Amino acid sequence: MRPMDVPDRPRRRAVWGAMLAVLGGVAVAAPGRAAETPSPAARIRRWTAAASEPDARAFDAVLAEYRGRGLDDTLRGALVSAVCDAPLSTTLVGRLRAWREKDATPRDAWLWYRSLLREYEEDPDAVRAAASAPRNAFVRAAAIRARAAWADPDALAEVPGALASVEGDATERALLVEAWAQVVAHQPGRVGTPPFDAAVNALLATFDDARLPSRTRLAVARALGRAFRTDRLSFDPRTWRSLLARVDLTADDGVRYATPSATFFDVEASGDRVVYVLDLSSSMTAELDPRAVDELRRLVPPAPRGSPSAGIAWEDVHTALEAAVEFTLLSIRQLPKDAWFAVSVFGNEARMLPSTPGLVRVTKDTVAAATRDLRALQRGKGLGATNLHGALRRSFFAVPGTREADPSKPADPAALLTGGPTTMFLLSDGAPTHDDWDRTVIVVEDRPWFASREGLCDDLERMNLLQGCEVHAVAFGMAADPLLQRIVRLGGGKCRSIAAGFAAAPPPPAPSRAAEERARRAREVDDRVRNALAALAAEGADRETTLGYLREKLREEKAPDVRVRLAAEVLARGDRSTLPVLFEALTRGDDAIAAVADAALADAARISFGWADGLATHERAALRRNWEWWWARPAAPEGDGGR
Repeated sequence: MRPMDVPDRPRRRAVWGAMLAVLGGVAVAAPGRAAETPSPAARIRRWTAAASEPDARAFDAVLAEYRGRGLDDTLRGALVSAVCDAPLSTTLVGRLRAWREKDATPRDAWLWYRSLLREYEEDPDAVRAAASAPRNAFVRAAAIRARAAWADPDALAEVPGALASVEGDATERALLVEAWAQVVAHQPGRVGTPPFDAAVNALLATFDDARLPSRTRLAVARALGRAFRTDRLSFDPRTWRSLLARVDLTADDGVRYATPSATFFDVEASGDRVVYVLDLSSSMTAELDPRAVDELRRLVPPAPRGSPSAGIAWEDVHTALEAAVEFTLLSIRQLPKDAWFAVSVFGNEARMLPSTPGLVRVTKDTVAAATRDLRALQRGKGLGATNLHGALRRSFFAVPGTREADPSKPADPAALLTGGPTTMFLLSDGAPTHDDWDRTVIVVEDRPWFASREGLCDDLERMNLLQGCEVHAVAFGMAADPLLQRIVRLGGGKCRSIAAGFAAAPPPPAPSRAAEERARRAREVDDRVRNALAALAAEGADRETTLGYLREKLREEKAPDVRVRLAAEVLARGDRSTLPVLFEALTRGDDAIAAVADAALADAARISFGWADGLATHERAALRRNWEWWWARPAAPEGDGGR
């Protein structure tokens, strides 16, 4: 052979490896290297396909993988979600039921929650039966939370009896009480109804139950705050009874509200086990605009002279990274003396600070050690890209201890419940780009699975399913994007945009063609309706004439987006006849249509039950039920604020 004819074997192997990876979704090791781990995205495609495979052997192989030792808790959770999100069929429902019956340990809570959440679409009664079955408290709590997520209409009436019969040790009782509290939290539209009042009164009795841990009292107060749509939390039953009775309390009544235990930037939160999750990627090292620094200064109230928690070292604040460190240190110094805290940071990789491998109690020494670690990072050049998911994994594992927990090892659900974080502050300036598996990805994906909104938020919900940690987000240098909004929705917290437009944050991604088409269509619809109304106004048409015209157009119109816009105009003029059209749009329309319907209902009622865009099927159903209950109340005058 001539030299030019000699095959380039390493190159050919690499080419064949890449082709096989693309075709089979399996990562192939290069010569001389250890075998790579398949990307999560490739695994998920395989698990989803196996869920719908007629041959039971494919599904049995997935179950063996779930029960084996090769997957950590994150990937086990992704396996469950992939199977439960497969096209629903009688075969799949049967497989999910059989799977649950054999796997019902505390580590299987996510399996129970996700499978019952999906099964509710076909058989709500089966989900209700699972919630009352004599299983361990972890899977029962997961089943109750599945009912809560759907705003199950029968669940609210069951709360008093269920709470009266709760048994077990402190952990078991806490799991079940907190799960039933979520039933109330998910049905704010039923404020003022007898079942709602009875459920709230039953929950109030748990404040004085010495058999429950203190974190349960906080979880119940948070659930009541969500039900009554208030940020003012109280452990005094009189506070909540006054809301039931529509009576405003005064300072003379002696009722005390729970004071915030932590403040980060200007976001106040409750909870005594606080984790700060800080984006210290390279983009955070960009120079801050002076206007951004001025905005940050306004967030810090003057501290008393000589106060140990006084102030920000403004002379050290030139970049977003430096600002993040200064505000984190300020927040830590202001924590109560009986609180615990930890800090995780992320860039290319994610890790806990050396001084806070887990939660540490607030003392002079622990605060000083954290200060040294953060100051060292403050002087650095940033940590590279953005592995947000990796930081969240480590943060939810934070419990008191001297060693950083390994998220690749099985978690102890009871230890996380009793010792894990109750409050989390997340700060980021851009979209995630990495996850803990991205170094092994060979198959080309849009982005690593747990850096995508779908994958990251699904795993966040899994980690926080029973823990009930309140998650707040600070979007630094940008508007609060959909990912952060989804994170705080799942975490029951608040999302705050800081110095938007001033910091050199990465530009937002260009809208897709589908998004541009939806926006163009929305503008056309608005123009059509607006022009028609303007013509009527020019003719001097009165309210009844205008309503008649709109109702006639609604009867003739077939396009869903135009119909919902017309129905919104009718409701805005005080005519409730189009409420069914708006209710239907919440569950039948796409995100844009649902958002128009929800906005119309909220504008007329002058209340809100949350965002309508980006919701899962069960979340849309719960939103619709809340609006239907609210508008159906006998004494519900428009704009009464739900009271």
